[in-house]
Amino acid sequence: MLTVAQLRQSADKACSAARIRQDAVTAPADFGTNSKAAATYLRQLMAAGQQEVVALHLNPPLNLRAAYGSFFADVLREELLIVLAANEAASGRHGYVQQYQAARHYQQGTVVPAARQLGLTSCAS
Repeated sequence: MLTVAQLRQSADKACSAARIRQDAVTAPADFGTNSKAAATYLRQLMAAGQQEVVALHLNPPLNLRAAYGSFFADVLREELLIVLAANEAASGRHGYVQQYQAARHYQQGTVVPAARQLGLTSCAS
């Protein structure tokens, strides 16, 4: 079981590394009209997100277990929304843009506040 400081350090390291990987992926200029290019971009985001999820498999201290479990579930849901957007783009469906926007809104409206509550600085940006 990690201490609070170790949990924060490990989670922040995971989130920081994920941001670096995600920032290295450039969205295509025609994201909204080229589903094939969008699918490629979203798959690259998925790969970065999956690495983050693996790195966030941490054993929090008992006093943060519920809050961290909720935060981790939120991260997983955000990743699921990106997977759904990628699947829609790969199949040529037009809903992928809205699905991706839903993922971004969920990240800002749910994941970031949960990270702030836990003091996870890099995860709250």
